[in-house]
Amino acid sequence: MIWTVVGAIFSFALPAFGGWMIVSTTWPCGPKILRASLGTGLGLGVAGMLWMLGLLISGSAMAGLAASDGVLITLTALLWTRRARIERRVVAPPPGRFSKLQIGAAAGIVLTLLFAAASLGLMAYISHHGDFDAFAIWNTRARFFYLAAKPLDLLPDLTSPDYPLLLPSLVARGWQYSHQDTVIIPLSLAVFFTAGSIVLLCGLRSVTSSSAAPLAGAILAGTPFFIMQGMSQYADIVMCFFITSAVTVFCVSDFAGEGESGYLPLLSGLFAGFAACTKNEGTLVVVSMIAARSCMILWNRRWKIEGIRMGLFLAGLAPGFLALTVFRRVAPVPSVLFANITAATIRTRIIDGARHSSILAGYWRDLLHFGNWWINPLVLLLLYVVIRRGLKSAPRFTTAWRFPGLLVVIMLCGYYFVYLFSPYAVVWHVQSSFSRLLVQLWPSALLFWAFLVTPEAQVDAS
Repeated sequence: MIWTVVGAIFSFALPAFGGWMIVSTTWPCGPKILRASLGTGLGLGVAGMLWMLGLLISGSAMAGLAASDGVLITLTALLWTRRARIERRVVAPPPGRFSKLQIGAAAGIVLTLLFAAASLGLMAYISHHGDFDAFAIWNTRARFFYLAAKPLDLLPDLTSPDYPLLLPSLVARGWQYSHQDTVIIPLSLAVFFTAGSIVLLCGLRSVTSSSAAPLAGAILAGTPFFIMQGMSQYADIVMCFFITSAVTVFCVSDFAGEGESGYLPLLSGLFAGFAACTKNEGTLVVVSMIAARSCMILWNRRWKIEGIRMGLFLAGLAPGFLALTVFRRVAPVPSVLFANITAATIRTRIIDGARHSSILAGYWRDLLHFGNWWINPLVLLLLYVVIRRGLKSAPRFTTAWRFPGLLVVIMLCGYYFVYLFSPYAVVWHVQSSFSRLLVQLWPSALLFWAFLVTPEAQVDAS
């Protein structure tokens, strides 16, 4: 048991340190808590993507391990030798006195986070094997990769064979370190990606100097359905982390100096590529981010700066796109959703009023009951925005809300069209999947809310 735990720790150590070096080189002035969370997630994404590439090209799990760890060690060594001797740091505003209301709000946030941590631990203890999809899809694939001599020959026989392989690659890599297929590895990954998404929102307090960021993190931590999905060991929480990371670093880049945080869109592209290698809807995430940034270019009309950021984003996206292309070529399993789509099907579905009504009804039902809260806070959040921005004395607010807001809207429209052309019974398809898709977007929606109520003077990403 001890060696299993030690192996699990070592399986995280190299990606965490390598990711920290990448993020610190790209964003040397970023808050440490954000660099730690982003760096660990980035390192895991790189390790999973390279392991997947090694497996696909060679057909060997050991080649996957050699590819992931070899590249990570080489990259970390290069960054270590070229790291800056003097690290630029964020200049924090001078501390001031806290009002009783602020102290009470902070205490409430801390209690919510502690309750979420306790819930994570309890659910991990009770359901350490995860729910159905965990052992039917993700962990089953990882077990084939870890145990089978020719794991790729078994892919067509698995459930949802068209799903990319980043998450099962990470699980199988951890089992190689532990020398057994222990539940500790997928459970540790689930805990990190769940807690990491919360840390990302709370850590933005160091960048925006606004209390809305930790409040958004507390709301995320207090969302029962989010915690439940995290401990289910589903890939939706992994997607949630990668999407949140991609959106967060691009939002910070919008308000950072070119010499200080100008390469953050590169990180955003990397995270978006990891999302595309995790689930099929990750491709929709990439398309939606490109569409949202294109709208931002037209909105801001800063052609040169925005064009450079878009180029960096596409450059960061390239490794994930390469890995996904290799997967589609090596395991050419057609998508179940779009394999039999014809022009006649498209015309029929577009004019099918009953289908549109079913999708809209499902959207309304799941949006209304999303979260499984005892008391739904969405009305209070909306009311706070109206009051905050409606006061005559309200300050000028930051425009950082535009990107996450556009992304969420475009993604919801994308989901709508997927349901419209789905070969499945539309009522069942929406009911069985839409709430989990909302979990992927929930932190980005909270980020949209946090920036919507943040005065422009409080944004400081230097």
